This record gives sequence, structure tokens and C-alpha cells, in this order.
Amino acid sequence: MLGSSFNFLNARNSNLILAEELKNNKTYWFPQAEFQVAASKEFKFYGGVDGGLKLNTYAELLQENPFLVSDQMLKPTETQYHFYAGLRGDIDETFKYDVSAGFGKMKNIMFFGANNLFTNEFTLDRPGYDFANTFSAVYDDGNVSDIKGSLQYFPLENLIVDADVRFLKYDLKNYENIYNVPLVTGSIGAKYTMFEKKLSLGFKGIFATDRTTNSYMLEGVGSPSMIFQSTEDTNDKVGGYADLNLSAEYKIHKNFSIFALGNNLLSSKYQTYKGYKVLGAQVVGGVKITF
Repeated sequence: MLGSSFNFLNARNSNLILAEELKNNKTYWFPQAEFQVAASKEFKFYGGVDGGLKLNTYAELLQENPFLVSDQMLKPTETQYHFYAGLRGDIDETFKYDVSAGFGKMKNIMFFGANNLFTNEFTLDRPGYDFANTFSAVYDDGNVSDIKGSLQYFPLENLIVDADVRFLKYDLKNYENIYNVPLVTGSIGAKYTMFEKKLSLGFKGIFATDRTTNSYMLEGVGSPSMIFQSTEDTNDKVGGYADLNLSAEYKIHKNFSIFALGNNLLSSKYQTYKGYKVLGAQVVGGVKITF
């Protein structure tokens, strides 16, 4: 497959930091190519190059980080190129796998950085949201290396087991580390149906390694401590986690079913972002009515 794509961006950026609105009109070109060599059904070698432009909207950013302040500079993330190669296959129709590695160059990589605890500007016009425990979108250029693998296993007619893992490392131009992005993430799941598919049982486990983040500490200056200043730590850590979940649903009628969910059954007190812990173990039950 050989091809290319073009994007035209007509953007206007503004926020409180900018003295005036900035306009950005630009045309982008991205390569698209892929080859595959099928040595057999079990082994298919492939490789290629791609790229693209991803628009970052405030709604999407807020979905990913609900502790985001509202005044954000929104920039599109540009993948100038991304080379990749891998191996995929289907073994006896019971085991499917896909493993690949890639390297790319990107501009305006978006991630979340913690905001300062306070501002030194003495003004009554300070926004009400601009205080501690908030985050803002941060952008930087750099390279990205990724290794990912996924598999599906069908040991029984009514049982599906799937798993995936991803290694993602950024080499940024201005920042030593990317904030709030784990180096390794993974998941494992299973779904089993019985009683003529009336009963569905599910399992989902999500895993992630430690994340680097920035944080601020409040320190007193002078004696007595009448003046305070905040000091930034650019190499703080947010611990990794393992989150295990179970689900069950029984369809009594085609329009009526009962269900139960068990979330974070290990009751892990991990943090999504520094300072924000998730809920412990939760069990939810209910009914579903469809028309």
C-alpha cells in the first residue's frame, strides 16, 4: 500500500497568557505506506510508515484529566513520521497475535503538568480556578519509541481471553521527562458465556508502571515564616497500579437482564494524578431494560 494524506489547519489560539490572539494557517503532508509478506497463515511480516495530525479538544483533554483548568492553549499534535515493523499471525484459529515496534518524530506532544500552588501577582482579577491541585496541558517536541503486543486466545467455544501490553518512551526536546505518562501499560481480560449465552461473565485487569510528574512544595522564607514560596520538583513519582474488575450479566428476557459489577477488587489506593486517589473496592448491581 502506497499513499499520502494532506491536512489543512486553520487555527486560532488564545488564552490569558497570550497578549493577543494568534492565527495559524498551515498545510501538512504525511506519508502512508505499508507492506506485508505472508510466509504462512501463522507468520505474516509487515512494516510501514505513517503520520498524521491530531486535534486536541478541551472536551477530550477534560475526559482524560478532569482536574484541568479551563483556560488552555489547544495545539494539534503532529506525527511527522512513524516507522514500524512487526509480526502477526493466526495459529489453528485458536490463537491470534500481533507484535510490533516503532519509532517516530512528533511536534507538540501533549501531556499534563501540575500548576503552581499560588501566583505572586497581587491582583483581584485572579481566576477562581487558578489554585492548587490543578493541571494544564503542556506541549513539547521530540521522538517516540514504542513496542506493543496483543493476543487473543479461544480455548473454548464460549471463552475468549485477550491481553495487550505497550511500552512507550518519549525523548523530549525541552523536558527531561514526560509527565503523567507510564512507561509500560497492559491489560488482560476474559469473557465467558453459558446457558445459551444468557449468562455472561467477564474479567478485566489493567496495569501500569510508575509515572513521573512535577509537584510543588510550600516553604517558609525568613524568620518568622511570614513569606512563603513554592519549590517545584520535576522528578516526583506517582506509583503504578493493578486494577482488577469482574462483571456478570444474566438475560432473563430479551428486554430484561440483571447485572453485577465489581471494580478495583484489590482495593488499590493508587492515584490517577498526584493528589487524587481512586475509590477502593466497589460492588454495583442493577437491572437493564431495553426496548
